[in-house]
Amino acid sequence: MMYKAKKYILVIMIVVCLPLLMSCSNAPSPEAKSDHTEIPLDANVESIKSGIPYATHRVEEWRNTMVLNYINVGFYGKEQIKIRKGGISYFYYEENVTKKLDADASVDIDMNNNSIVGFSSSYGTPKQLGGSALMLNTENWTIDINEAFAIAEAEIGKDAIYQYANPKVVIDCCETYWEYMVFSEPEAPYADITITINPINGKVTDVHDNREISN
Repeated sequence: MMYKAKKYILVIMIVVCLPLLMSCSNAPSPEAKSDHTEIPLDANVESIKSGIPYATHRVEEWRNTMVLNYINVGFYGKEQIKIRKGGISYFYYEENVTKKLDADASVDIDMNNNSIVGFSSSYGTPKQLGGSALMLNTENWTIDINEAFAIAEAEIGKDAIYQYANPKVVIDCCETYWEYMVFSEPEAPYADITITINPINGKVTDVHDNREISN
C-alpha cells in the first residue's frame, strides 16, 4: 500500500508540474520594439554626456541590464553645424539574454527639439547583431561637442566645412578615440575629411583628407 501511495503522489506531482515546466520552456522569445513617440525632456541636452541619463532611462524601461557601448552624433546642414545642435544616438548592448541570443537597442535624442524622438531594439545572434557588450566608459573624456568642433576647425579651418552648400558633420564616439567626419552632403556615402581625436586629452591623432585622393 505504501508503494502504491508513493506512486500516486509521484503521478500527481508530474501532472501538476509538467504544464508549468512546459510553459517555462516554451515561453515566447522577447520581441523587438520600435517607438518614434516624441518624449520631451525636462532639461536641455547641450552635450553628449548630458543626454546619457535620459537615453539610459529610456532603455531601462525595456531592459535594465544593458550597457552603453557606442555614441554617434550627426549635424545636418550649416545651421545645425553652426549652432552645434544635431541628433545624438546612444547604442546599448547585452549578451546572452535568452537562448544564446544577444540584444541591442538605440535611443535618438534631437537636441533642437530637446526630446527623445526614437527608440529601437532587436534580438539576434552575436554574428547577426555584430555588437559588443564592452561598456563605454565616458568618465575620462575631457571634451564634448563644442570642444570637438573647436579642435577640428583649428585643424582644417572652417572653410573646409562651410564650402559645401549642405554639409553634414558626424562624430563617432568610441572610448579612446572620436572620429569627426565632414561630408559634402547628407547623402554622401563617404566622408571628405576624417579627423581622429583622443577624447581623453583632446589631441588630434590623425587627419585623413579624401579630397586629396579624389583630386
